[in-house]
Amino acid sequence: MRKKVKFLLFVLLAFICFPNTSKAVLNVPDPVVNGKVTISWLDYEDKMGERPNSIDIELKDAMSDGTVTKTFKAEDAVVNTDPSMTTWTFDVELPKLNDYVTYVLGYPTEVDGYDLHYASDGQIDSDGGTINLVYVKHLSKYVTYTEHWDDGGARDVDRVFAMWMIPINNDMLGEDDGFPMSLGCG
Repeated sequence: MRKKVKFLLFVLLAFICFPNTSKAVLNVPDPVVNGKVTISWLDYEDKMGERPNSIDIELKDAMSDGTVTKTFKAEDAVVNTDPSMTTWTFDVELPKLNDYVTYVLGYPTEVDGYDLHYASDGQIDSDGGTINLVYVKHLSKYVTYTEHWDDGGARDVDRVFAMWMIPINNDMLGEDDGFPMSLGCG
């Protein structure tokens, strides 16, 4: 019994000698901002297999000179696909560089074989937000062909010519759905 009393007196003495010195918890702002980045690829489901698996995007703080470069990988994206365009959507977490941070798109990222067709004026700040990019695949090709005319040098009439091309890798077109590439008289 005496041991219990001595122990209780020790605990009481400890509380008196070492009072609770914990500080009140301050409301500290979140050290990050969250938002979304969408990257759309207008390349007909990448039938040529030239879309990159990842892309580096520079995001710049509009209020300061701070930048953050993020790597966006296809495997980490929420992917939405339709016959002409594939969209990667990413949830991003960016460091809060100052109290009023607002991230905008920095220097646009170049992708071989694609043009940056559209970059939104979107922003990511403490209220969230979205930055959108749309890349378009270079689909124009040069075709060389030769025409042979057996009409005596077109002595009697003008030559009217037309060339029709049917894209063989477009599932949306039938056999007769070609389109004129050039039309003229010679």
